[in-house]
Amino acid sequence: VLPKQPRARKKRGPKHDIVILLVDALRPGRLSLSGYKRKTSPQIDAFAKESTWFKNAYTTAPSTRFAMASLFTGRDVRRLRYRNTGGNNFDLLPGAPTIARRLTEAGYKTVGYTVTYVMQHNRGTGQGFSQWTMPWALSDWKQIGVQKAALTTRAVLGELEKTPPGQRLFLFAHYFCTHAPYRKDPAHDFGNRESDRY
Repeated sequence: VLPKQPRARKKRGPKHDIVILLVDALRPGRLSLSGYKRKTSPQIDAFAKESTWFKNAYTTAPSTRFAMASLFTGRDVRRLRYRNTGGNNFDLLPGAPTIARRLTEAGYKTVGYTVTYVMQHNRGTGQGFSQWTMPWALSDWKQIGVQKAALTTRAVLGELEKTPPGQRLFLFAHYFCTHAPYRKDPAHDFGNRESDRY
């Protein structure tokens, strides 16, 4: 009988930056890459050609507050520790085991850009991020209007530019521009119905 050989330790691969872009309320069936007849998503289509596209994806809940909390903790909604404070208000209790917390401990710079609604109603969601904010002032949310996506993109690109090459980054960006009120974009005029503007 041969003595047991010690297990070889697995080498950890290099750390990579992690970027999550969340487009709230985006319907996959309205993207041209998934077969929609209108060319609604040229940038996403181009990105998909160089990416892996999971055609079947599921959420833990049809609600931003629960879905985001599950995304950040890896927990099913039924295992989340939270307090419901009425209406759409939601408080993720302190000490949640978030990916941002773990990556911060691993030396990552953790930055999250979210939207006014989350900041006002979904407290505790940004636990573990060294920076959890919006690309505009909280009081300006009504005036920002259709500029939200552009401001978020500008903030994300600025963060990528100012992060030194040796510093690993976990970056979360929350886009809310697919929510009503919808507006017509002159460059992509599909009609006047609500679904056309969406």
